[in-house]
Amino acid sequence: MTTGLFATLAGLFDLAKLAFEQRKEHDLWSASEWARLMRGTGQAALAGTYGAVGGYAAYMHLAGRWDAARATSWFVRGASLVGWAMLLVEGLYLVWRHFTHRSEMQSFLEQCCWGTKRRWGDTAEDQGKEFQVLVNMLFTPGIEVDTTLVTRTPGSTRVGKSGLLLMPGRETSAIRFVLPGAEPETTRLGIKVAAVTSSGVVRDVTSAWEESVKSEWLPIQEGMGLKLTGRVAELSEGEHLEVRVLYYSPLAALGGAVDEATPVVGGKMGMRYLIKGGRITRHANHEGALPSDSLPVTKAISKEKLRPWNSA
Repeated sequence: MTTGLFATLAGLFDLAKLAFEQRKEHDLWSASEWARLMRGTGQAALAGTYGAVGGYAAYMHLAGRWDAARATSWFVRGASLVGWAMLLVEGLYLVWRHFTHRSEMQSFLEQCCWGTKRRWGDTAEDQGKEFQVLVNMLFTPGIEVDTTLVTRTPGSTRVGKSGLLLMPGRETSAIRFVLPGAEPETTRLGIKVAAVTSSGVVRDVTSAWEESVKSEWLPIQEGMGLKLTGRVAELSEGEHLEVRVLYYSPLAALGGAVDEATPVVGGKMGMRYLIKGGRITRHANHEGALPSDSLPVTKAISKEKLRPWNSA
């Protein structure tokens, strides 16, 4: 019974987390997302059933209506049925996914101008949206962080009569960007790194990252592109990082110079991230403004900074 209770709580927690994440990503859910939600609902319901079977068998035994052998036998049969039902739910989901799942590229090819399920029309506005989706899919930059273990000493918190309470935590020491398709001579890239307090006070710390940035080619097995790594300025207590990346479409370099009119990966505001204690969260455009949006990206990273250190 206890196992069933914990399984039910875990199932409900995962279900709520799934619903929250999908709601955060999209206003309208796809069939795939509804299927994941139904699968999670079935799992939570079966976990609750398992707990109920165990609880009923325990109640009947404690009430003196069943002996231990009958209660155990009844529980085993009920648990077996729940187990088979769980396998059925998983099997149906896997079969459905096998025949309906499409990768991001497959979905785009079905919905683009030459696909069978066109999503965009022939107007200039729709063509622009279609191209933006392609750019986002192919060239979304990756972001990674290096962290160090730090301890802080709040002056107002003491242990006994002497000594300060040490509060361990992780702090970001370096930020690394992975830029698919980037090339030093033609890439246009703008970076803004800001330290932000809980009250929304913003401090521009981009210069520390840019001055220490080191560029290198991506390993051949990861494709063409650049990897940029730079250290982060020391943060004060209560500050976290907000990062904005304006990565102009590498496809534009094939047709000429890259300028302000070139599509930016992620849309007009680019890609925005929150970094707290080494944890990275992407901030989508539809989620509104961030305090660091008040800091404009006034210049692009120079070609010298983009040029890999080990280039011939």
